[in-house]
Amino acid sequence: MNYYLYYNEETYGPYSLQELQGFYESGEMTAEDYICEEGASEWILASEVIFAPRRPVRHKKKTHRLEAKSRKEQPTPTAKTQPNFKPLYLLALIPAFILISLLGLFLFNRPLQSQASEVIKSDPRNKGIEISSHYKNYVNSKVLIFNLKEVGPKNSVADVFRVLLQYARKVSDREFDKVLLCSKGEVKFTLRGDFFQKTGKEYGDQNPVYTMRTFPENLYRPDGDKAFGSWQGGLLGVTGKQLEDFTEFHKKWYIEDMVQ
Repeated sequence: MNYYLYYNEETYGPYSLQELQGFYESGEMTAEDYICEEGASEWILASEVIFAPRRPVRHKKKTHRLEAKSRKEQPTPTAKTQPNFKPLYLLALIPAFILISLLGLFLFNRPLQSQASEVIKSDPRNKGIEISSHYKNYVNSKVLIFNLKEVGPKNSVADVFRVLLQYARKVSDREFDKVLLCSKGEVKFTLRGDFFQKTGKEYGDQNPVYTMRTFPENLYRPDGDKAFGSWQGGLLGVTGKQLEDFTEFHKKWYIEDMVQ
């Protein structure tokens, strides 16, 4: 069984295994040099077939013994027969790059989630409700995700709406193009960013019943269509229809998911 030797960026051989062993023992080649079996196309490390004790690495220059073989016997190096030097150090950097990217996304979105946690903790009436908040896809800072993860059995519709308004107040210094209202990660409704900001700034000053009545008509479905219409007529009749829409909004937003 004979082998070609890839040495000093040139190909030599073929040599017998005994000849390669002699080159290795004399220090004319190392186990880290590449060899290719005659008739094959894959280059392998010499260490896979040579098991002699490692010798000091020789200087990269041609020696008399290697030159003894005629250059006519050497195959022309091609893309198929060249040694396949795999950049293993680049592969080792991939996990580090992924880790750094994830850490960056976490720090980028952390203020939003911290503010969501503060809203829940700041009001004992919010106990039992669990929310999360972040940018869309964690990178789009123009779109806010408000995700309702859990509603306790003792929490009412008013509790959930209060949490939403308190969070809107908490982030009212930020400007968004759109706010996505989600339930367990699924988008159910959308709001215009300017309306969400205005609602947050008015929280505590505006009549809460008025906010409840007018909120549904500012909601949109995920496809962009209006979720609810605007009502006209007498005050009592309009108020009744608006509150029906408000109840239907909560039903479609999260109640149906929570009872499944």
